[in-house]
Amino acid sequence: MAQNWVSVLPIGCTIKLVSVENTQGAIDSVWIQDAIHVAGGVGDADVETEILCKPDSVIGRSVTRYAKFPSSFSDQCLPGGNQLVGADFRLIGYASLEVRRSKGAVAIDETTRLRDKIKALDDREIRIFGYNGRTDVTVGRLLSAGGFALVASELMHQCGFHLDQFVSLTGIDIDERPLLLVAKPVIFNGAETRMTSNLKMQLDASVACLEQQGFHVVRNPMPLAITPDTGKRMPRLYNNIILENDTRMDRTKPFVWIPHFGDQEPLADFDEENRAIWSGLGFDPVPVPGWSSLASRNGAIRCATKILRRRSSQPPSLQK
Repeated sequence: MAQNWVSVLPIGCTIKLVSVENTQGAIDSVWIQDAIHVAGGVGDADVETEILCKPDSVIGRSVTRYAKFPSSFSDQCLPGGNQLVGADFRLIGYASLEVRRSKGAVAIDETTRLRDKIKALDDREIRIFGYNGRTDVTVGRLLSAGGFALVASELMHQCGFHLDQFVSLTGIDIDERPLLLVAKPVIFNGAETRMTSNLKMQLDASVACLEQQGFHVVRNPMPLAITPDTGKRMPRLYNNIILENDTRMDRTKPFVWIPHFGDQEPLADFDEENRAIWSGLGFDPVPVPGWSSLASRNGAIRCATKILRRRSSQPPSLQK
């Protein structure tokens, strides 16, 4: 059935369907980005590509077997969708830190374990996507002790399921501050509700936290609309993108692939506005329609894909 479906798609590339291994139990997620990491194999570096995943990851084992890559299994593998990796920093969603508290404070051994677990990946500085909800708690307290520590007296939270729902890296620096694109919720065809107002406040507070950590933030519109399949009001995740920081030899601008929803919903104006933002940043936006059907699953194009090989990262000439 899948092969018949692929055969009628109006595409000009080759697609090969590979079934996942036959194991007991079902795949717990449709999102490959969340299931595996890819290490090494960059540019001319003499490092073999390696797949990192949890031992019970059916997707991870299947991709490893098909691509003939070595694999490394770990119970401490961070969800791919809850981290964004920049040139010299790693932005991690607070929910992935799996904090255990004792009388409102983070245990010292837990803080050390979490720091060591993440820092073992590479030498990038750790930064956190989260919010506190209190104006008197600064990120200076949050990010002490060598760039990574947890607030000992205040409970933090994370907006949403994974940070790549709402945050996009750009590879651009403005005044030596990495530029992030962060979603700004907009009510579409409906009234403000408790859920939508809370989402706005949480993202506003998250932006304040990011700015205090040294990021420059630009907001892009994210409509909150009724999903076709569930009838629930959900965000359309325009920040869940695939971005190239390399400019191809035959191009003048780097590509960015943006999920679009206007083909199935009256959201074409939001499609256009988000394309315009990326164009203004110096990218060549590629619209990818058809994501309305998965809006209720809290993901889009980044969640559904995983880059296995890439050239050495050469940031485009977009310094502003």
